[in-house]
Amino acid sequence: MPKTPRASALPKLDFSEDPLKELRVNVRGSVHALIARYAEFVERTRGQKADKNKVVDGGLEVFFAEDIGFQKFLKDGSTKPAVSAAPSTAGPSATEP
Repeated sequence: MPKTPRASALPKLDFSEDPLKELRVNVRGSVHALIARYAEFVERTRGQKADKNKVVDGGLEVFFAEDIGFQKFLKDGSTKPAVSAAPSTAGPSATEP
């Protein structure tokens, strides 16, 4: 009898159908490579086709769900996020149009 993968060995993301909206972003080369590898991982372990868009979408969904501060923000109905006193490390291009 073939072994079934343990739950912890399966992909964390759910690739059920939900309409996608276009968002164009740039990611570092190393992150881009990991996205492609994760799509391959899903195909090999679940037998499901997972394109890069779905990997990014699902990864962000998991990230937001696990961010305790963001979940508190959503639960409280806050309209304005708390501002950190720490300077931004994103650089000037992150705020320029």
